[in-house]
Amino acid sequence: NTYSFTDDNVSVLQSQIIKAQMDLEDVFNTLASQSTRPVIIISDRGCMDSKAYMSEHSWEIMLDAEGWKVSDLRDNRYDAVVHMVTAASGAEQFYTTQNNAARSSTPERARLLDSKTLYSWIGHRNLTIIDNSGTFDEKIQNVIKTIYGVIGLPSPSSEEKRYIVSEIGDWPEDIKYEEIEIETTFLFNDQGYETRIYKRKQFGGSNYTYSVKTPEDDINNVVILERNISGREYSSLSKQKDPNSMTIRKTIRCFTHNKHYYTLNYFKSPIKGPIVLEY
Repeated sequence: NTYSFTDDNVSVLQSQIIKAQMDLEDVFNTLASQSTRPVIIISDRGCMDSKAYMSEHSWEIMLDAEGWKVSDLRDNRYDAVVHMVTAASGAEQFYTTQNNAARSSTPERARLLDSKTLYSWIGHRNLTIIDNSGTFDEKIQNVIKTIYGVIGLPSPSSEEKRYIVSEIGDWPEDIKYEEIEIETTFLFNDQGYETRIYKRKQFGGSNYTYSVKTPEDDINNVVILERNISGREYSSLSKQKDPNSMTIRKTIRCFTHNKHYYTLNYFKSPIKGPIVLEY
């Protein structure tokens, strides 16, 4: 029973859970590195999940005590995050504690923890929300389709929508968000591919990504492959910058609303503006 725990107690407990999670992930990553075949590692939980079970104060205490940065726990460890919305939100008739001895939450608490868990991952560059708008089989297929996209296999894709925003008024207090600074550098490539590197900065930490976009094929499919890279690799790749391009700097504001993941882009340079909404 953790209800009587102090913020310090909770910080210690959750830090140990995160360390156990990282140890397990590191074991599987090591084993995967020894395989002669491509390997996909799918984890049922991730380090940022612990934030859903802590106050903001406990979370800050833990980060300070362990010397962890959000960019390391959220961005550098995971290539993609798939959030499957609890059945208690949108498929209540299928939510039960009878088929899982470890599940004790009421539907109300399940919805609360689901919302807090999702918020913990807001800001990840590749977050996908899978809701309960279809059948359970369709939910699983949407997860598989998302994974196909991450690893570069052909799959039916959803068109990303973009809108120019002319003005933003007062921000609703009930919609939480994360803001991240991003620099995009285009690299020289004479093979017909579009290659770029990203630097993402938040809370004093940085995350670096390498991205390759293939040309359209005969049926207009485009594959975008992204992977996390080290700061040293980022610095080395920066030397391959396309001399005919300019580095794009922007601030993004990430948030969720009605089970959709949105990003507001505030462009700073080389030209300030416009504000672009993506989802």
